[in-house]
Amino acid sequence: MSIRAVIFDLDGVLVDSVTLHQRAFEEVFAELGLSGFDYSLYAGWRTPEVIATFAREKGLPLRAYEVARWAQEKSERVRAMAADIPVDGAREVIERLGGRYRLGLASSAPRAAVESFVARSGCQFDLVLSGDDVKRAKPDPEIYQISLWRLAVAASDAVVVEDAAAGVEAARAAGAQVVAISGTAPAEKLRSAGAREVLDRLADLPPWLATQG
Repeated sequence: MSIRAVIFDLDGVLVDSVTLHQRAFEEVFAELGLSGFDYSLYAGWRTPEVIATFAREKGLPLRAYEVARWAQEKSERVRAMAADIPVDGAREVIERLGGRYRLGLASSAPRAAVESFVARSGCQFDLVLSGDDVKRAKPDPEIYQISLWRLAVAASDAVVVEDAAAGVEAARAAGAQVVAISGTAPAEKLRSAGAREVLDRLADLPPWLATQG
């Protein structure tokens, strides 16, 4: 495999936000009288879909305007907790890879959150896509299919960096290879979803890519 492009997910890969998303969802659901939420089961999903699905599974179907209201509340709580702070070494990794590969950022997060990360982190990408730019969320492959097309690279020449099973499945369905970062989900689950390699931390990515030719 000749790697020409690396496409990154945001939450759990470039941003250490998993704990904050869990907390924000818990707070929102608590106001709805719901408990027992486990973010790892929904990582990679868009916020409105998480709100609607979890509430429905708990026997509380919500109307569309209610889902939109609570999704906005959850997103505001995450931003208030500074969830767009990059993981240690994220900028260095991006700078190190930028001279050799085409770089993409493809996240299910709202556009405002993605743009906030790019602005505050200083990370540079050849392509940036958010959940607002696609009709279907992960595990649907749409966001990665569009990324590959706009980066003008074949799926076989791209590596996607993900942290959630839904994201791994989306990238594999688009035909790309996947390197997963453990933490959001167990390594076994990421491998079962189709990850070619599971790394302990983002800083391990450049050395791994260097071994791939």
